[in-house]
Amino acid sequence: MKKLLVAVGLVVVLLIAGLVALPFLVPTETVIARVQERVRAQTGRELTVGGPVEISVLPDLAVRLENVALANAPGGEAETLASLGALEVSVSVLPLLCCRAMSPSTGSGWWRR
Repeated sequence: MKKLLVAVGLVVVLLIAGLVALPFLVPTETVIARVQERVRAQTGRELTVGGPVEISVLPDLAVRLENVALANAPGGEAETLASLGALEVSVSVLPLLCCRAMSPSTGSGWWRR
């Protein structure tokens, strides 16, 4: 019984250590490139990120981009359609494991199956 408890404790510690280390293992350049590709594919406009990128896993899976600007359409009056000091996107992980998506900021959710 004691060996089982030690094994379970070790697995829990390793999982927590992995979650804490994960943000340091993901290259921020990869995150920026993927976000820019998706924005370009969906809008046809360029997204620039001039500040740091922060990735967190606990308590929610989140990405924070700073100094973000979305280019205006060709022929538009201004060069930039929108600019933000910071953009943060997060997802609560635990509700996803229970087949429920939830926004951490509003606390509202919807069922998905």
